[in-house]
Amino acid sequence: KKTADRLGAKLVYYNGQGDATKQLPELQRAIATKPDALVLVPLGQAADTGPVERAMAQGTKVILCDSMINSDNYTSLVNPDPSTAAKPLAEWLAKRMHYKGNLLYIGGLPGNGTTILYDKGFNAVIKKYPKIKVVNGGNANYSISTAKQLTATALASGKKFDGTWGVGGEAVTGILQAYIDAKVKPIPPNAGAAATNGRDAITRSRSAC
Repeated sequence: KKTADRLGAKLVYYNGQGDATKQLPELQRAIATKPDALVLVPLGQAADTGPVERAMAQGTKVILCDSMINSDNYTSLVNPDPSTAAKPLAEWLAKRMHYKGNLLYIGGLPGNGTTILYDKGFNAVIKKYPKIKVVNGGNANYSISTAKQLTATALASGKKFDGTWGVGGEAVTGILQAYIDAKVKPIPPNAGAAATNGRDAITRSRSAC
């Protein structure tokens, strides 16, 4: 916004609300205005491919941020490598778990390019340790409240978890909030990764928190 103001450019914001199905019609509305440039965080890697290619065909420059589409027909991509970012943290978590036990996994947004890459890095590490059993608690869709609810449900099952993993900072936060509310002590090691301002930010918690 500051850059647009400085350059005298008109900035119009369309909100997909973190939902690929809600973003798609907003994206189509934006493209219909024939903007000079479009900055997009794709929430649906496959679904957003066609609209982006149509925007490019009409002469709109498309800058993708944080996630990709199923095409290389775009102007530029600003994206950290979530897969690379996830690997050292997954190694940290495996070590804290002594390479065994139940690991509660709270996912991100299905079909989202960043989620796919976070999972790729996480799975590449965890599959090396067969004594770690991943328990899928569901997808939080990058929502703190959803991650908290999913974690609370997992805890209510009576299963003990030796570690937890959240896809995105929202999932990490929701997991920890659920443990605090449930008064479960000690809180098991919790790990996850999130991309912030073009850099990979890592959130870690220790059982003493």
